[in-house]
Amino acid sequence: MSTELKINSLHELGLLCRGLPQIDMELEHLFTEQAYARKLIMPANTVVMSAVHKTRHITVCCYGVADVVDTDGTKTRITGPSMWITEAGTQRALHVIEESCWIGFFVGKFESVLDAETKLINDPSFLE
Repeated sequence: MSTELKINSLHELGLLCRGLPQIDMELEHLFTEQAYARKLIMPANTVVMSAVHKTRHITVCCYGVADVVDTDGTKTRITGPSMWITEAGTQRALHVIEESCWIGFFVGKFESVLDAETKLINDPSFLE
């Protein structure tokens, strides 16, 4: 399967998810002079579509279980605690099996959540 088809598959899944009931998830932000951390708690039995990451950064799953498919079509089961490098250009679709807590760590100067989001993520194609 080509990379374009795999990315289009995430786009199609995102379009389908837009038609489903949406939920609010617990999101927490921390800032220092040199870094930003973003914590997301995702409920069990949900599908979560990520934005497109602009930067290479560290991601930690503190707890939980999720099946993850990313832009190259790779499916991985993430079980916390674990950590990995998220590459620039990555987008993910998650099927959250057990409530999961993920934290992304970003190096740089960020003035606000909006500033961080502008510098760190692009909206996925299904939102454009």
